[in-house]
Amino acid sequence: MNCTELDEFVSSASENVATNDVVLGASLLALFLVSFALLTYGEELVRPLAAFLGGVAGAGGAFLLTRVASIPCEVRLVTAAVAGTVLSVLTACVLKTGLFLLGAFGLGAMAHLVWASLPTTGVSGPFTLAGRQGWYYIALGAAASTGAIVSQLQKKRFTRIASSVVGGSGLALGTHLIYARRRSTAPTGLLLAIVIASSVVGNLMQQYRKAWREKRRRGGGGAPRGDAARKRSDHETVPMGRPVHSVP
Repeated sequence: MNCTELDEFVSSASENVATNDVVLGASLLALFLVSFALLTYGEELVRPLAAFLGGVAGAGGAFLLTRVASIPCEVRLVTAAVAGTVLSVLTACVLKTGLFLLGAFGLGAMAHLVWASLPTTGVSGPFTLAGRQGWYYIALGAAASTGAIVSQLQKKRFTRIASSVVGGSGLALGTHLIYARRRSTAPTGLLLAIVIASSVVGNLMQQYRKAWREKRRRGGGGAPRGDAARKRSDHETVPMGRPVHSVP
């Protein structure tokens, strides 16, 4: 078995998205569908979707890393499958018991977008790391810590908010790809506005769905129907305590 064609496909995937209209259209369709699903059903979908994406990322990363060594194609595929499965399970476990990681990542990403939209060119920080000012890392760390704490205090509510933010980020990414295809750069303020507006709308939709489910659940606990209801009505009592028997 030869993995050359698969290597070329993986290597040229990002280039195809940027240059091929068919690939770009399919990618945007999938991205927008997943984003809208997260905005509407995020509380139910965030764990299985994250596990799936974690598995894909693990398999793809392992496959690319093993390309540098002279390893047979079969071994590379098996390694990628094992890595994808392990990372998928770990992602599902993290979202169940370590929701603070999702909270830290979500608010950290939001802080990054906010920082990128601010005019910070003339601002000097206490230090510089990897070409960025120290205030950037301080803001990123503070936002990530806040997200981790809030996610532990309000788990269910935070799951809805985080899934809405991820869905809004998907819409922003799709907008960025459209601008990139037109050989231009999407304004950071526009991307940030898309994330914020989509997150608010998604959170409201999920809250409405939760209230609707609870109302429907309470409504389903009404009086019994059918034969059981008729049997109960056969022996109803009047206020004086005497049984009232129905006429056959």
